[in-house]
Amino acid sequence: MPFKTQETGEEALQKWIDDHLYSPTPAVRSIAKTIVQWQEPIQHYFSFRVTNAKIEGTHNKVKVIKRRAYGYRNLERFKIRIRLECKPAT
Repeated sequence: MPFKTQETGEEALQKWIDDHLYSPTPAVRSIAKTIVQWQEPIQHYFSFRVTNAKIEGTHNKVKVIKRRAYGYRNLERFKIRIRLECKPAT
């Protein structure tokens, strides 16, 4: 849900925290506490509209390739596999 301004985004985040920080459900409280710890970086999204989601996805792909590639003897083939699977979508 996109917010028109930085202020409305920050207000919505604070409201969510206030609504869930004292939830009777332990898992929800835990999530709310984590969001409180990461509140400032989350709020930066409302200012800059940039995330690192693509690079995190690429890191995850490389880790999966590495697990599948256990035992590769040729580093060049490993690099080629990463380039093939992590190329930008066209």
